[in-house]
Amino acid sequence: GGVVDTDAEFLRHLKALCLAPILVAAPSTHAKRAQPRRIFASESFSRSFSWSYPCLGGVGAMQDESNSRLSSEGSRHGMDHEEVWDELTRSMREVRVREGERLVAVGESGNPLYTVRSGRLSLSDMHGREVAWLEEGGLFGVVQLFVSGVSLVNATAVKPTVLVEVKTENLVPALCRSEVLYGNLHALAAKRFQDWEAAGV
Repeated sequence: GGVVDTDAEFLRHLKALCLAPILVAAPSTHAKRAQPRRIFASESFSRSFSWSYPCLGGVGAMQDESNSRLSSEGSRHGMDHEEVWDELTRSMREVRVREGERLVAVGESGNPLYTVRSGRLSLSDMHGREVAWLEEGGLFGVVQLFVSGVSLVNATAVKPTVLVEVKTENLVPALCRSEVLYGNLHALAAKRFQDWEAAGV
């Protein structure tokens, strides 16, 4: 991948999710789909967080920033949101996908978090039925990361598409340090999962 312009407009949404608590996830009852395959289910993993670890039995409501309970360690470390954003941007790599090429298939695991720079991704279920699409600024990969552990949809470029990826091994440290980024992406995953369930995925 090439060098990424981290001030580009297509990254505005992701940057906003990193800097301030702007999304709220309503409680959900999808535990039957959220098996311990997901990386955040591990108790040992949870101990690596520098802020108080949230309950992940379902998708809990993201608390108002003033009500969030940070541990004393979390209050001292890792809550410089601009610094977390800088860490993320240093790990970003550009990915190019040809028209008709599949980026991710149903059932795959370990995929990065993607942001669409240009082009269009079609998201379809295992039967090939389109359930959503993503264009400039759209994020893909949060449901797999927080809910299912594997991709629930196929992601296919319907025209030449350029994306920016943040690999899991680079994203996880940022999530461990930032309750804001974790809460926003968690809420986004919850909403998207609920939309996909309603669409029959």
